[in-house]
Amino acid sequence: MGHHFLLVEGVNLYANIYDTDQLSVIRGSSFLYKDAVTHIQKEFAADLEAVSTGASSGLFCLKMASTKAIEGIAEAVTQSLRTHPQFRHLTFLVEHCQAGDILQAKRQLWAQLHFRQLRALTLTPDVFEGKHTSRDEPCELEGIRIAANRTQRKVQATLDKPKRHLSLSVFQRREYGRQQKQSYYLNGLSDDLQNRLAKYRFVPDIETLCENPAYGNLNGKMAVIYIDGNGFGKRQDSYLQKAIGAGQDGIAAQQAFDDCIQTWRNQFLEDIITKMLDGKLPDAVTRFSEDEEDGGGNFPAIRLETLLWGGDEMLFVLPAWLGTSFLQQFFTHTRLWELDDQQQEQFTHAAGIVFCKAKTPIRIIQNLARKLAERVKDKYGRDKDGWDYLVLESVDYPTRDDLDAYFGKRYGTALQQSRPAGHPSAPNWQVAEASLHRLLGDGMLPIRQLYRIVDTFNSNEPQGTLDWNGLCDATQETIQEASLQEQAEFQMLRTLDGANRTTVEQELPVMIEQLFALDMDEAKERAWCWLHLLELWDYLIPAKGAKP
Repeated sequence: MGHHFLLVEGVNLYANIYDTDQLSVIRGSSFLYKDAVTHIQKEFAADLEAVSTGASSGLFCLKMASTKAIEGIAEAVTQSLRTHPQFRHLTFLVEHCQAGDILQAKRQLWAQLHFRQLRALTLTPDVFEGKHTSRDEPCELEGIRIAANRTQRKVQATLDKPKRHLSLSVFQRREYGRQQKQSYYLNGLSDDLQNRLAKYRFVPDIETLCENPAYGNLNGKMAVIYIDGNGFGKRQDSYLQKAIGAGQDGIAAQQAFDDCIQTWRNQFLEDIITKMLDGKLPDAVTRFSEDEEDGGGNFPAIRLETLLWGGDEMLFVLPAWLGTSFLQQFFTHTRLWELDDQQQEQFTHAAGIVFCKAKTPIRIIQNLARKLAERVKDKYGRDKDGWDYLVLESVDYPTRDDLDAYFGKRYGTALQQSRPAGHPSAPNWQVAEASLHRLLGDGMLPIRQLYRIVDTFNSNEPQGTLDWNGLCDATQETIQEASLQEQAEFQMLRTLDGANRTTVEQELPVMIEQLFALDMDEAKERAWCWLHLLELWDYLIPAKGAKP
């Protein structure tokens, strides 16, 4: 006979989460999707057993002791989500089936779900309490839904900001985002860390998160990081197939897999927040005065915003000076993940990181970070950790989804075609970071000379025949026959004194290979070494007192 299974799936996520640029609304929408699954798990605990839960999805099976029909339970779950004062503002689909094992159930449920999505209308959910009139106006934050009565709120906690008319959906999601901001991180953290966090808050907005004049030109800039697991679904199915083939309970195996992933993610969050509190991530804590709407008071505040959490996907916002270190420490942590399934494959992730001004629309930037991660998966590979970046120094940003076209416009066709599709996680970030500080932070590499090297690319395609040793051993006479790029590289090396030159010649190829997987013996790959260093200079080695 098999088991009866039920799937609750949040749909149209990005349209519902990122319909505004207001951080509390985005946060509240994301948290509500995850909490809706938890709500169903608790409300129907007498009849349903949670098999797998994520950021917006829940797979359940009917308990053997239940006397209710799965059809009735599915209808009750649907009604619960439709009538809940907060969850009704989001979109969910509920499917059920009977299957012999969990793998069969997942395939069947996903097929039903996709079929229903294809047949469904695409509408913006809008709940309006009260009478519509000819004077009804749109929500002042997202501009689609009708602004509801009694939902005027100051969107930013400053006296000079007027109250704005919000739709009931935006109002509810914003309130939830504000209420859950401080407590949402506590689930899964140790008691000791929870006790420490009781004395802290998380920053209320992007401006506070990114503000630190001591960092000069990084002041007021953010790093938006999107991370997605590589092939977790396939790895999960393989794990289940082996468990079922060995006569084990597939449902128990699915639960064990989920528990492992969630435990690892919680351990990372515990580790990174502890480092922030201990000062191991510089200036990760600031102070701010809470406005009266949130209770008032002056608190130390952590500069971390989590907009997506709980499944394979994660989205973080940090100050620009913490972005690179945060991402590399994530890779360092996840490199230790191991599953007892007799497989040697490592759990890997693809990430996109965008550095930009804090006032850049977050819905645009998160999409760019996501596109970068997708590009890493497609072109760099799904069998290893990889990341890519964008540095947007102005309010300009790609307006199309085609990143290759954007890179072609930004770098020129020749450079765009040779641009790496991704970069590896540093095998030892502490060692790489120390090398970066010696080479860049201590002024060994002269940045003006790097600009002169890059200037040669404006009129000529990067080219040359000298490898790194040949370049280091060249003389004023032999370099005359070399390419313009190689001549500029030679001049850069000539400006270094003996000890610094030796350090650069020895350490730079190693550091570049670790950070970007580039071969300094190839002129075209050296070209991207210089470009990466110039674009990421401030973000690789953030320094206080940097010139604005």
